[in-house]
Amino acid sequence: MSRHLKKENMKKYNLNFHQTFPPTAEYITRLLEVCDHGEALTKEQISELTGIPTGTSSGKVEPHICYGEYMGLLRDDRAEGKHLLRLTSLGKELLEQDPGLREKVSTAVCHARITSRYGGATLWTVIIKDIFPKYPQGISDALLKDELEKRYGMPTKTGPFFSSYSGMFDNLALFNKTGNLVGLGSGIIDRELLYVYAYALLYEWENAFPDQVEITAPELGSLSIAETFAFSGKVFYEVIELLAEKGIVRFNRQLAPYTLLRLRGSEDIIPSLYSELC
Repeated sequence: MSRHLKKENMKKYNLNFHQTFPPTAEYITRLLEVCDHGEALTKEQISELTGIPTGTSSGKVEPHICYGEYMGLLRDDRAEGKHLLRLTSLGKELLEQDPGLREKVSTAVCHARITSRYGGATLWTVIIKDIFPKYPQGISDALLKDELEKRYGMPTKTGPFFSSYSGMFDNLALFNKTGNLVGLGSGIIDRELLYVYAYALLYEWENAFPDQVEITAPELGSLSIAETFAFSGKVFYEVIELLAEKGIVRFNRQLAPYTLLRLRGSEDIIPSLYSELC
């Protein structure tokens, strides 16, 4: 069994973690602001501190904690119905640079992490990286749900996924919609997101090939970074050239297939995420 499938199986029964609520930047920001509180809190206590509504059996606190985890912004140690929330280095950077999570850099890096095969949300990962690429002309919601049910053997609510891209991730404009069909659009390079592309690439690389500082073109393709940002192969090649110019990777074009040498790590990139903003 592949490493990808093992990780998907581990999370398959949490496909509907969102409880039908899409992520909102405001609620995630409020959670980040109460991380590192120093003690474990119940969801009711977190609700009191943040104003995020919650109830006895449902509510928006716990889904948004999950969103924060899947976006790589916080860690949650759960025990006896309480949450000990801690900021990650990525979460600290976003909270410091863009506390409202409104900048495109912020939403793009959150999108990259929630769609990651390593710690992301399975529903987001599978739709963006596996299913949409199979249907370049777009897929209907009914067929998408059928694909997901075949894969996981359980009905899946796709509403929060789509609402996230008409809400929090709207400024990324990743999808095309034609009639009742929706799919990945034709992404163009945004120079302000150059370090987001670098971070996404290095994060997937370090998890997929932890012992390899050099990978081949097919191994690079397996990371699905082009799909993450709706890039064509040609556009993604241009992205790699730009990252090479920044000294993030070394592009060995003389080899067939070409290879990439990793010169920096994903954590090293975090302080530079906002450095290309005009």
